Amino acid sequence: MRYLHHLFHQDGQTVGEFVRREVLERCHSDLADPRLTDRTVADIGARWGYPAARPKR
Repeated sequence: MRYLHHLFHQDGQTVGEFVRREVLERCHSDLADPRLTDRTVADIGARWGYPAARPKR
């Protein structure tokens, strides 16, 4: 695990920053996808790991 962090540090980022950016890019892609217009922001957030975004029913 230390080696993985070392590799990312060489690129000037952390593993967490990389993962967060990737997840946000996927959320953005889904939100911009016309095939997913029936999905709510909360649904898309939950799909990519933000379950707190889904309202309680």
